[in-house]
Amino acid sequence: MTDSPLQPAISGFLAELSQRRSPNTVANYGRDLKRLAGGLAAMGVTSWAAVDHYRLVTLFANLAKESRPATVRRCRSSLRQFYHYLLVNQLVTSDPTTGLPLPKPAAPAPATLSEAEVARLLATCPGDSPLSLRDRALLEVLYAAGLRVSEALALTGGDLDFSLGVLTARDRQGQERLVPVGSVARRWLKHYLASGRPALTEDEEGPLFVSARGHQLSRQAVWQLLKRQGEVAGLASPVAPQTLRNSCAAHLLDNQADYLVVQQLLGRQLPGAPVVPLSRVLAVYNRCHPRAKEED
Repeated sequence: MTDSPLQPAISGFLAELSQRRSPNTVANYGRDLKRLAGGLAAMGVTSWAAVDHYRLVTLFANLAKESRPATVRRCRSSLRQFYHYLLVNQLVTSDPTTGLPLPKPAAPAPATLSEAEVARLLATCPGDSPLSLRDRALLEVLYAAGLRVSEALALTGGDLDFSLGVLTARDRQGQERLVPVGSVARRWLKHYLASGRPALTEDEEGPLFVSARGHQLSRQAVWQLLKRQGEVAGLASPVAPQTLRNSCAAHLLDNQADYLVVQQLLGRQLPGAPVVPLSRVLAVYNRCHPRAKEED
């Protein structure tokens, strides 16, 4: 870090801190700030004044994936103290740590499936019957787009844009967002629209996923489908729609997707966060989602 443009300010802070704190405390602050500076440098940050709230959200999200909650809390405390020093010494004009949320108490990890388990689950819907095609298309979309079950059931054919590779999802408040859909899910959707759905209903403008009687599929039916197919796949734990949503997010992050992109894709955008351009969302998705593209 000696050559980093971020290091001189850290050195000045540690020198001042050493006048009133123990050597062990100074060393702890130094390790924390060196680690954080390394993460910021990896984002292309060359000045503490250039750090903003959203870079810090990403930085600490990455840190939380590889560190204990106590370590994350200590690093946030160190950074707050460091920015107080920068403000007092007029090295920055604002403090991006203001309003930065503290880590919440550890909660049970959300239920997820491995990529191999997802593949096994999806493979349990073979055949070309209308209901088999519907079930496969539905499960592919839930995992490909990370949709809530209510969002998936609200879809219509008009919400699909195959040329762009996205669909329009609507949350409970009616807010719309464009969500990428990989080529595997698109292939099954096209198959369902061509050979499955017309056999279930003549309504071309109604819900995308319908029951055997042509009515909108119910949430209970989706839960039953996942429970049944999870058992067929031999999965150890019951599978719910949220499991596929969690798995979509986890696999994107595991494959180095940008945290803010994943949050926007899921409809969890932080208040005031910048909107990531769709071109960037698509690029990250196509690079990081396991089923974004057909296998060779």
